[in-house]
Amino acid sequence: MKKYIHLLFLLVAYYGLGQVSYTTEEGASYQFDNNISGHVIRVSDNHGNDVKGSEFLNVEWQQATVIDRNTKKKFKLLARFNAYTKEVEILKEKDIISLTPADGISVELEGKNFVPFKPVDNPKPIFAEELVNGKLSLFRVYDTKVIKAASDSNLLGIDNEDRLTISDNLFIKKEDGTVLEFSSKKKNIEKLFDESTLKFAKKEKLSVKKDEDLIDIIKFYNTKT
Repeated sequence: MKKYIHLLFLLVAYYGLGQVSYTTEEGASYQFDNNISGHVIRVSDNHGNDVKGSEFLNVEWQQATVIDRNTKKKFKLLARFNAYTKEVEILKEKDIISLTPADGISVELEGKNFVPFKPVDNPKPIFAEELVNGKLSLFRVYDTKVIKAASDSNLLGIDNEDRLTISDNLFIKKEDGTVLEFSSKKKNIEKLFDESTLKFAKKEKLSVKKDEDLIDIIKFYNTKT
């Protein structure tokens, strides 16, 4: 029975039709929506300008592992991350579909672990990179922005193309489910961590302004009872 369900999942992922499709395995639900992604519509008012850059962390398709954390099942798929839509896109023959960020699903892609995340200002879940999971969890949320060319770029003889860049912000999720954007201001850090954690950071010369150090600080905090 399990082999049949596994096969059904793969068939839905690779050969499904255009409509939304579902398959369920031991209570875990997966949904694939058609969402063929092109370049972001340019924002600039400069007539004739094009947008340079990509909304993908890596435009090339890479092998990813989709994991159901509830059943520990794993599936190998070709995928890439779209920072504009904040979705994990999966290659289905010649079509591109998006993986719905359902509870319990995670995606390992290019050394990063993407999990469902609910932004502060939007109840709809997205995929974000999980950096730490524990009493305090740390997430990196990717986004895109368009840097517009100067309106007089042609006259000045400089680059007249808008540029699309990828940005990111860090978010903290507390044990009670509260989500807040991370701030390195001293008063916020003193509210977030207890005294022993702050002493640990000072002793080890760790800076909350460095992602690697912040991860170590949060991991230390999470080991405390």
